[in-house]
Amino acid sequence: MKTIYFTFFILLIALSIRAKVVTSNESNEISKDINENDDDFICFTTEIDDDEETEKPVETDDDLICFTTEIDDDEETQKPVETDDDFICFTTEIDDDEETEKPVETDDDLICFTTEIDDDEETEKPVETDDDLICFTTEIDDDEETQKPVETDDDLISTTEIIDEEETETPSSITQTNEKEEETEKVTETPKEEEVNTPPSYYEEEEEEIDFEELLKEGFDEEDIEIYKNYENLRRNVAFNGERLLDVYYDKYDTKNKKPVVIFIYGGSWVSGNKLRYTKFGVLLEQNNYVGVVPNYELFPQGTVEDMVEDVYNIIHWTYQNIERYGGDPKRIILTAHSAGAHISALTIVKSVLHQKNNGIQLEDLPYLEKAVLMNGPYVLNGEVVLHTVVQTVVNFFKGLFGKKEKEETKSGADTSQNGNIPKFILKYFNDNKISPTNILKKVEKNGISNHFNIGKFNFFYTSEDESVPESSAKNLIKEIERTSPDAKCEYYYREGLKHATLIYGIRDGNPEYENIYLDLIRN
Repeated sequence: MKTIYFTFFILLIALSIRAKVVTSNESNEISKDINENDDDFICFTTEIDDDEETEKPVETDDDLICFTTEIDDDEETQKPVETDDDFICFTTEIDDDEETEKPVETDDDLICFTTEIDDDEETEKPVETDDDLICFTTEIDDDEETQKPVETDDDLISTTEIIDEEETETPSSITQTNEKEEETEKVTETPKEEEVNTPPSYYEEEEEEIDFEELLKEGFDEEDIEIYKNYENLRRNVAFNGERLLDVYYDKYDTKNKKPVVIFIYGGSWVSGNKLRYTKFGVLLEQNNYVGVVPNYELFPQGTVEDMVEDVYNIIHWTYQNIERYGGDPKRIILTAHSAGAHISALTIVKSVLHQKNNGIQLEDLPYLEKAVLMNGPYVLNGEVVLHTVVQTVVNFFKGLFGKKEKEETKSGADTSQNGNIPKFILKYFNDNKISPTNILKKVEKNGISNHFNIGKFNFFYTSEDESVPESSAKNLIKEIERTSPDAKCEYYYREGLKHATLIYGIRDGNPEYENIYLDLIRN
């Protein structure tokens, strides 16, 4: 009897093992049959059980005709398996806790599309589907980390996005793994690291060593030297025309936000001047959200007027081509100049727009300038200018000798070391129409310049006590600009009580009143 029970128990175990094998084989056969996609097959969605690494069928409607998907781990995409043309599909939502895909209820006639993930572009692209594609939009629920279909118009053939907490998600019937989401978050965080404000490496290149002790011996102001030596937001001695040098004042830690650019061309009677003396102009501009460019240019008698024009011409072109790397906007360049610098700047503008030759080379149009601010410039060197200078010098001499001595307006003064060259310059260029922008324009027919000199606006500045240049100098040039180019805009600013260089010396002294006058000329 015991033998019979034992035999019966062994038979039960054998039958149980056989049943499991048959069940497993049948399940595999079903899976194979589904992927073969017979015409009349009824398919099911799947959920992924990571613990058992199996796919289990989920109950669906009897008449649902679906498509299966294959997971390509290398490309992290799901690709549709070929199905009938008129297949009806379903959307899925992701349940991260269970790591499964569950079917979401959709309209009976909904025709969907699958998407492929392009890792290089980090985008999802729709796969070609029927012309009458009806899509759905998705909204992202960050708390539940799921995609839910949003009701859309029946004929909508595109997808919209509802963004929760500034995270972007494109609609798809294919979900992404948690690993892919983590990669996307890393990509999103990358720009934040790039936004750290550090000067680009090429700004950290060592500058040529400057002998500041020698500069003191040459008579440069000690305060100017200290500022020039220690000011952080300054790139010194950048070459722009052979051995000619300029300085750039800019915010080294903010070169992404493009700022307007101001070039300053100093005066000095064509015979003196140095960019180091005008370092406070550069500092003033940089601290008022401009990029400042302060260059040197050739002086007489080492060079000619044409050499000076060549330098200013190259300064403007260099600025347009290079200023972006210093945080400047090449479309917003403002040219400012005083006295002899204003004369050379105006001459450069006129010769360029007329494509005249300079030093044997035909000049091309200058880049567009937002403004040209010309202050106390002698735009013609004729008897009127010379007489005005002589008369004012004599008057001022007797005022100081017999009258009440005027209060000194500024501490800074002109560099007088080269004043002996001024008479030589006047003798060389007196009544020379080729160096006068006013006289050059007089030979141009009315309305002969069509592009308003490629300058948005001219701002002319003159002072009532100018002992060097008569007021007619600016007014006559304005008249010729407006005659030859009616579209050109000219504004004339006149200040009472100031001498020829009061504004310039005041800025060098750090006087806020004169700083604001200069800034207003730039802004207006």
